[in-house]
Amino acid sequence: MMEMPVEIEVITPIEVSVERVWVDGVNKKTLVTFNVEREPEKIVIDPNEWIVNWNKEYSINGVKIRID
Repeated sequence: MMEMPVEIEVITPIEVSVERVWVDGVNKKTLVTFNVEREPEKIVIDPNEWIVNWNKEYSINGVKIRID
């Protein structure tokens, strides 16, 4: 079994919630349910960037960073 934890951030007009879920790496499917009072404005997978960025590109405060 290949599972790993992934944080998911849900942002609504009245709250921000971060939950850690276990993702099934074998079946490539994971069902995640959040109970929120309002419709989400934004959902961010790995908001703290713990997962390896294979693209070697990302940005911090609007500054693009590329690792060669």
